[in-house]
Amino acid sequence: MQHSPSNIVKSSSYGLLGITPFPVHIEVAPGPFSVQTDLPRSAGSDALAKEIKLRVSSALQQLGVSVREVGGAVTIRTGGLSLSSGGWDLAVAVAVAAHLGAIPRESLADKVFMAELSVAGLLHPVRGVFPCARQARLAGKKFVGSIRNSGEMVPTMDRAANTLSDVLAWLRGEPMFLEPLPAAPRANVPSPTIAAEKIAALPKSIVVLAEFGDGMHGVARAIAESLPDLSLADSVLATSIYSAAGLLQSTGGMLTRPPLRAPHHTVSEAGLLGGGLQMRPGEVSLATCGVLVLDQIDEFRRSTLEALLHATKAGFVEALRQGGDLSVRLPAAPRLTLGIAYSKRALDKRHGALMSSAEFKAMLGA
Repeated sequence: MQHSPSNIVKSSSYGLLGITPFPVHIEVAPGPFSVQTDLPRSAGSDALAKEIKLRVSSALQQLGVSVREVGGAVTIRTGGLSLSSGGWDLAVAVAVAAHLGAIPRESLADKVFMAELSVAGLLHPVRGVFPCARQARLAGKKFVGSIRNSGEMVPTMDRAANTLSDVLAWLRGEPMFLEPLPAAPRANVPSPTIAAEKIAALPKSIVVLAEFGDGMHGVARAIAESLPDLSLADSVLATSIYSAAGLLQSTGGMLTRPPLRAPHHTVSEAGLLGGGLQMRPGEVSLATCGVLVLDQIDEFRRSTLEALLHATKAGFVEALRQGGDLSVRLPAAPRLTLGIAYSKRALDKRHGALMSSAEFKAMLGA
């Protein structure tokens, strides 16, 4: 059944492909309350739609807004690109509220909504807010999300809220007063310093032969801490990566220091390089602009190391979504990839040919 455009309420959100936002459009047409997406069923769209329907209807019911009979037919349009998490809940809820007359329809214009709802109406944080909020500002729109993502927003330009009730009140023109979240404590772990000229002299990828207990992780931390602060461009890139991975603290703000990552040798290839159903960044992306430590490098699978070295040489990785139907390019540019081996014999046996390649300069005994 075709509906007049004047009868359709629209709101906006974002999804993520790797660390890149893409627009998501929500439309509510007259009819009983239902939720559907334009994603294929094989991607789990039916389950996602049911979860969103449950959370939105329960959250609105807490506010005395019944949606069962006339809540509207909700369509979430993603262009078929990606199955996201609950970040579309808030955009669906405000569109349904506008459809039911609980808020003015025009209040949704020039805004982007991104947060997951609890059944009680609390706004839960979601991953990827930093790049999405930045994209909204570039498009001249106001970003609205959870206060628990406020560290990824700009207070003077974006709007953070604690509950759906807060958002609806603000959209009706009422003031919204929020207590800022307390700053997360930061650990201050002393480590040795390394001269900047020694850092600059290091090759991009090295392997060090060490003895157990030699404190190589302390050296790796010292290298990361001795690197200069991130430039603005690198800070935006690193913060976007951590946001897309859901690893930013609620009040942490932008990353300013080079990151340090040390995945275990049992990490999967997707965990190291990125991908999966949600297309999340892997460890090599999380170490971009910083230091990636591969402890017990002789225990890593050869195919994983080859893929890692190919990615760091190119500066990016082509990550496949689970099922292989979609790929996305993720950054893969650590300042240093440090492999730690504890047995030259084991290293030569498993990765001898790889260690002698031009891409991976071995500094055994260093």
